[in-house]
Amino acid sequence: MPPSARFAPIRSLVFSRQAALVAAVLISLTSQIGRNLWAFVQGSRVELRKVVWPSREETVKTTAVVFFFVTVAGLFFWGLDVLLSILAKKLTGAA
Repeated sequence: MPPSARFAPIRSLVFSRQAALVAAVLISLTSQIGRNLWAFVQGSRVELRKVVWPSREETVKTTAVVFFFVTVAGLFFWGLDVLLSILAKKLTGAA
């Protein structure tokens, strides 16, 4: 059996799925919900073109600031937890 004949059922299945997808899209665009969805997609594309994306330098600086403040907050809450744990043990006599 030649290799092309061996993959014929797979090609047929792929083609039928693609045809079904195209048919579903065409049918959905004829309904009111489909037209609303398409209008939403078009509007979203227009809005995405208006977005001013940050530069690499801004992204790196912002990421560094976020990591710094997360570390500071983590250390603060760790210290508060230790302090309150010691205080709770002294108050309950469990020390």
